[in-house]
Amino acid sequence: MARLIIISIAILAFAASGFGQAPAPNCNNDPKFRQFDFWLGEWDVKNAQGNAAGESSITADLNGCVIFEHFRAGNYSGKSMNIYDRTDGKWHQTWVDITGVLTEYTGGIEDGKMVYVANEVRQGKAIVLKMTFTRLEDGSVRQFGEFSADGGKTWQTRYDLTYVKKN
Repeated sequence: MARLIIISIAILAFAASGFGQAPAPNCNNDPKFRQFDFWLGEWDVKNAQGNAAGESSITADLNGCVIFEHFRAGNYSGKSMNIYDRTDGKWHQTWVDITGVLTEYTGGIEDGKMVYVANEVRQGKAIVLKMTFTRLEDGSVRQFGEFSADGGKTWQTRYDLTYVKKN
């Protein structure tokens, strides 16, 4: 009986150790997951006029599979989770903020820029939101936000931000 207990404990310890299981994917080694790394860092965020618009901390986590954004501007804050989805081959961003807004974007790299699009209903009207992230020559990142109320035929600017690396 004691031998059976010892064997059972050994089997449980072996199973709990994870030995024999395939290692978790390491997204750090997959170039598709690294496409948005130009946004990683600690940033001062400026508006189109060059005035302070907030601060943002962008980090990679979960074996490099997820890029987290923590944005602050005065009493306002929001967070996003960005991931390249192996199953559909697209990038996804989930944005949430302190006002209870949830926006789900889908996109990918187009001409070296990260472009996200979301279809939303705001105040009873269908709109399309678009964000374009561009790495600039000086290492800063431009985030240009637009919206369309006519299914993408015409676009209007929502915001034009530049992320400047903190010293």
